[in-house]
Amino acid sequence: MASNTSLFGNNSSSSGVGLFGKSTNSNSASTGSGLFGNTATSNNTSSGSNLFGNTSSTNTTSAGGSLFGNPSNTNATSTGTSLFGNTNSNNTASTGTGLFGNTAAANTSSTGNSLFGNTNTANTTTTGTSLFGNTNSNNTTSTGTSLFGNTNTANTTTTGTSLFGNTNSNNTTSTGTGLFGNTNTANTSSTGTGLFGNTNTVNTSSTGTGLFGNTNTANSNSTGTGLFGNASTNSTSGTGLLGNTSNSISSNIFGNSGSNTTINSTQTPTASLPASQINRNTNFSDLPEQTKQALINIELMKKKQMDISTLLRPENVISQIESIKRQTFVLEQNLASLKLTIENSKKKVDIDKESINTIYRETDRAITVISQAMDDSNWEVNNLSALQMAQRQSAISNNNYPFTSITSSNPQNQNQQQQQQQQQHQLNPTEASRRIQYILMNSNLTIDFFGKWLINAEQKFQQIQSSLESLERFINPIYLDLSKPKPNTDYIKKLNEVVRNQSESLIGLGRKLSQINDEFTKLSREP
Repeated sequence: MASNTSLFGNNSSSSGVGLFGKSTNSNSASTGSGLFGNTATSNNTSSGSNLFGNTSSTNTTSAGGSLFGNPSNTNATSTGTSLFGNTNSNNTASTGTGLFGNTAAANTSSTGNSLFGNTNTANTTTTGTSLFGNTNSNNTTSTGTSLFGNTNTANTTTTGTSLFGNTNSNNTTSTGTGLFGNTNTANTSSTGTGLFGNTNTVNTSSTGTGLFGNTNTANSNSTGTGLFGNASTNSTSGTGLLGNTSNSISSNIFGNSGSNTTINSTQTPTASLPASQINRNTNFSDLPEQTKQALINIELMKKKQMDISTLLRPENVISQIESIKRQTFVLEQNLASLKLTIENSKKKVDIDKESINTIYRETDRAITVISQAMDDSNWEVNNLSALQMAQRQSAISNNNYPFTSITSSNPQNQNQQQQQQQQQHQLNPTEASRRIQYILMNSNLTIDFFGKWLINAEQKFQQIQSSLESLERFINPIYLDLSKPKPNTDYIKKLNEVVRNQSESLIGLGRKLSQINDEFTKLSREP
């Protein structure tokens, strides 16, 4: 046993003060103070105060105070106070107070108070109070009070009170009270009270009371009371002011909103009245849900019928009928105009057809007259000489007329006729005209031609006469107006000139038609 003072501390069992502390090994006991603390190993007992704390390993017991706490390892017991807390590992027991709490690992037991709480890992038990709560992992048990609550993970049990509640994960059991409730995840059981309720996820069981109710998801069982009800999925029981959102069994004012297989598919509000107590003064909100839905359907039907009646108003129907009438009238006018156009076109086609037929008949008759004039046998009967026939035949051949050759029927004169043809004598024009005149005088062709021409002229004259009568009916009222005391002399003079000129033209046309008629009559009477 030694007691001294050194710069770097003492070795073995000693008592004193050193700058870097003491080093003690194998069943030694050290008591003293150092700047960097004491170092004790293997069943050592260290007691003292230093700046960075004491270092103890393997079944050591350390008691003292330090700035950064005491590091202890392997079945160590650490008791003391430090700024950052103590660090203990493997079946350690730590009791003390630190600014940032104690750090314990592997089957540790931590009891103390700290600003940020204790950190425990693997089968730990934590009891204490901290500002931000304790952090526990893997089969931990946490009991204490903190501002933000405790954080527990994997098969943890948490009991305590915090401002924001506790956070538990994986087969946890949480009992406590928080301002915002507890947050539990994966096979958790939560019992407590929070301002905003508890949040549970995946096979959770939540019992408690929250201002806004609990939030449960996926095979959860939630029993509690909330101002706005519980929000959960699959099997929820609770009471809320605005109802639950889930497959739920509950009572609320506005009923539940459920999905999938719901027990309360038709909810009866707790505040609704029975049918026997409903009267005309009953509020709509007090009616049963079925009655509300029926009234809503009636209102929708009324609105639909009113919309239909708006479309079928008499004013709209009358305007549509008038529009149809106008369209029908326009269509009738178009059809009448088309019909009149077709009739006029038909008349024009008929007139053109008649004109073509007339020209065809006249052409045929002209060919007949020419054929008769070219027939020598007829002229021999009429004492036409062979010389005249030869001269006419020569004239026709020289002028390239497409007629057949004219030959005499007397075989004795054929040689003489051929000689005369070779001499190319000129035809006497008077002979040709004499034959044509003779044919026209002794045939009905001339009578038919001029007869039809006169008929057409008479029809045109009748049309002109009808136009004059219409003009006269139009002018008569003007004459009556002009018979007043102060007639317009200039207007009268112009009108008289127009009428006089038209009358004179018609009279001259009539005279010409009369002269033609007289000539035709004379020609028809001649033998």
